[in-house]
This record gives sequence, C-alpha cells and structure tokens, in this order.
Amino acid sequence: MHNFKFDTMNCKKRRTWPEESSLSSGGVSSYAFSSNRQMTKIRFLMLLACCAWISVSICNSDYDFRNRELQEESEPNKNDQLVDIVNAHLSEDNQDQEERRTALNSIIEGDRKLNVLTLGGSITWGAEIEDRNDAYPFLLHKNEKLLVTNLAIRATGSYYPAQCISSMLRDAEEINSNFDIIIFEFSINGLHGFELLFKRLKERFPNALMIYIDLYSIRNAAWDSHDAQIVVKEGGGFVYHFPNKGDPTEDFDFQTQFINTKDDVPEEVKNLYAHDNHHLGVLGHTLVEQKIVELILNHGDFSTEPPPIGSWLGGDRCISWFEDGKIPHMPEIIEGGKMNEWDEEKHKWAIEVQVNGTILEYDHDGTEDAPIQIQHMTKCDHAHDPLTSRYPPVVVRIDPEIAISKEAMKQAVSGQLEVKVKENHEGVTSIPNRWTYINALHKKRRGFHVTSISHAGILKPGKNFVYIYPIIEMKRSPFRMTATIICEACGRLGWNGEVW
Repeated sequence: MHNFKFDTMNCKKRRTWPEESSLSSGGVSSYAFSSNRQMTKIRFLMLLACCAWISVSICNSDYDFRNRELQEESEPNKNDQLVDIVNAHLSEDNQDQEERRTALNSIIEGDRKLNVLTLGGSITWGAEIEDRNDAYPFLLHKNEKLLVTNLAIRATGSYYPAQCISSMLRDAEEINSNFDIIIFEFSINGLHGFELLFKRLKERFPNALMIYIDLYSIRNAAWDSHDAQIVVKEGGGFVYHFPNKGDPTEDFDFQTQFINTKDDVPEEVKNLYAHDNHHLGVLGHTLVEQKIVELILNHGDFSTEPPPIGSWLGGDRCISWFEDGKIPHMPEIIEGGKMNEWDEEKHKWAIEVQVNGTILEYDHDGTEDAPIQIQHMTKCDHAHDPLTSRYPPVVVRIDPEIAISKEAMKQAVSGQLEVKVKENHEGVTSIPNRWTYINALHKKRRGFHVTSISHAGILKPGKNFVYIYPIIEMKRSPFRMTATIICEACGRLGWNGEVW
C-alpha cells in the first residue's frame, strides 16, 4: 500500500485550484460573488474526480496485487525454495548453545573429550571476518566436549596437506594425537591430491568420523568436488553442502540452484558471506558449525575409547615459511634469493627468486634418493589465460656441490642455457639434461593468489644445492617459493604427484 499512499500524496500536490481574488474592502460585486460560487462548485467537482481516480487506482492496483499473489502461488520462484533452506536469522542464542552442549554430553561419556582436526584454506583459517574466533573451527572449540586443532592454511588447497600432513601435525605438536573427527574444506582452493590426503588420514585414524564441507564462492565459483565426495562417502564419511539448512547429508548443488550468477543469489544467502562474496561471514560460519554438530550427534559413535592409531607409512618432511617467514632448518639461502613478507596486510612470506636466480642448500638426511617438490605462489590476472600469469616460469637444477651450481648460474645468466618454452608456457619442447621446468601456473587458472606444488627434481643423501632460474623476466612479480616437500608415505601409497 506504500505506493498507493505515494500516489495520493502526489494527487494532492498536483491540485492547482485558482486562488480567490484579492478584493478591496466593500468592493464585492455580483459578478465576483457568482464567480466565487462557481469556483466552489468547480472545487467540489474536482475533489470528487480526484477521489474517484484514487479509488479506481487502488482497486485496479489491488486487483493486480492479488493477481500477482495468485500467479506467484501457482508459479513459485525457484529462489524461494532456497530461501526456505537458508535462514538468514540463524539462531545462536544461549538456549541453542546449551541444547547442543547437552546433546554432546549425552553421547560422550564421563570426562572424555573428542579431538577434532580441521583442514582447509582461508575460510577454515578464518579470513575476512573481524574476529577469527567466529570461524567455524573456533565455534566448535567452544563446545566443552570438543578439542579442535585447526591446521588450515590460507591460499592453499589439499595438495600441500596431502603430502605434508604428518609434518603439519609435528609442527603443531599434535603428531601423537588420536583424532576422533576430521573435517575437510578444499572446494575453493583446489582438490589436487585429496584422495592421497584422505587415504593417509584413514590409514592413521581408521575410526575417525570424516566430514567434507562443500563450499561455493559467489565471486570465484569452486572446483568440481564430485570425485572428492565419492572418496569421502566410500570411506564411510559424510558431505555437507553449504548453505543447506536442512538435513546436513542431503544433496545440494549451489551452482545449479543459483545458475552460477550472483545476481540470482538471494540476499538471505549473500548475508552468509563476507563482504567479498568469496569467504564466509559470521552467519555462514555459524551455519557450518551447527551442521557439523548435527553430523556428530547423528552419525558419530563415541561410546567407547578410540582404537590405537595407525601408521604414517614413513611420513613426510615438509618445511613451510608461508605463514611466518621462519625456516627452522633447511633449505638455506646461499645466493641470489631473499625472504620477503610480500603481503604485509595478510602476513604472507616467500623466498623470492632474483633475476639471476637463487641457490639453496638442502641437507637430505635419508638413505635413499628422494623426489623433492616445491610450493609456490600462482595468480593469473585473467583467470583462464596462462599468459597473464603474474609469476614467471623457472627451471631448476640440483647438484651435489656448490661449484657446479654456480657454474650452472653462470651458464643461465649468460644466455647459454637453451630452453624452448611452449607459447602458453604450460610446458617445454626441449630442455637440457638435469634441468626441470616449472610453469608457475595453477592447474586451474585462478584470478586470486593460491599456492601450487611442482616437482623440482631428485635429492641425493647428504648435501644438495638447488638452483632456481626464471627464464622469462616480463612478469609482474618474482617467482615466490613458500615450502619444500619430501613425502615417503606418498610413494608407499603409489602416488607419483599426478595419478595413482
């Protein structure tokens, strides 16, 4: 009815009835009196006409309004069903929290607490919300029966934890913990190696409740997580599809339901996201926490003590300086590189390879040759165009003596190193023996910073000198290296970096 009131007000404003003549005292003529009477009649008739017009407008508008209501009842908007699924007014009052605590206490006997491990990217880490303690891992930790270890890494998919999970737990002083619940979130940053990660954790924690959180970015979409979901379900785990507010095990495809355009996403759903329409906001994290608790209550069996933990199958040796710029031991920068906090706002660190290349020293304490992988930053200004990569491709060579590495540097800088790169930079047509090419591209071209992992060569037992040289200098940023990776367990499980 607001529109009708507005029209009525405009009708009153549009009245331009003539004002009565200003007459001198005692100068009222019969003509003037007659004119005033006619004017009164005119005013009366015009008032009737205006009222009649308003009545007709209201009736017609009311008819149209009722007609629209009937039409909407017969042809419901597809987004209405989604709004029913997502309740923007998520209940987080004390009563609901107390109900969840009581329910958890009922399935967990005595003083026992459940150990929960959360793995994921910047959303699970708690990015883009005012207080990280409002991210779902920290909300879970507020339940007195849950002890949460959050090992999420910003701008990182499942590839790094897949090869480094035992090192991550060792660094967090949790290597001997027996986890009852393990939660994964990798649909946004990437799922390469997810099956390896799941198998390693299943080998170590065979009875843990496995939960996969399937998220979707309004701004940047998401990876196809279908294969990962199959891995989880076949392994006895469960998948929660955000932002489903019903049964957390129900199937729900965000992309299909919302036609992959943010213009079709209702405000009730956008309110679950942070300001960037990429990370979750506080309401979104709250919804995820609620659904995880429901899965724990409905599908977890914690009536007995957990069985002994399984094997790490040789484990891994990974060193990351991405979060703090600290290298506790190898690799050591010998020449041409520097540790730099390249993102001061988000505190992200990397060893930046200089124009003439960088030499690193790495002591391999194993008794056998071992493949080494390096983690590095990627970003394309245009998501699907590899030529818009901000980072240059590099070549890598590993030698047992520093003198050999310096000779390789001299050869590269002088232009004697002949490497023929494909037009799209995704590979090479020719490269000298003992050199390895890294294209500095993510397997799925992303328009935001995200790490990738590439094979760099083979380490021999003892000292190794790793020379990294950028073969194209036209890029906006230097090649940024954030971690080194050696994974013995990966080989034992049949993983060669690409396929099983």
